[in-house]
Amino acid sequence: MFYPNAADRSRDAAWHGYVNLSISNINERFFGICANNWHRDKDFWWAVFSIRPEVMLHEGVYFT
Repeated sequence: MFYPNAADRSRDAAWHGYVNLSISNINERFFGICANNWHRDKDFWWAVFSIRPEVMLHEGVYFT
């Protein structure tokens, strides 16, 4: 499930096939803006999950 944070995503077209993750911890400021301002009245849920660091070594996985 994906819900974009911007109405116009034309400037990031090259990245539409990727998901942005914070590796070490949640970006609390950005999460707060998204959850409490931009999407406050939307009917959906948020998920925060943890993955093991060795995932960075898997083929086809890129962290930049």
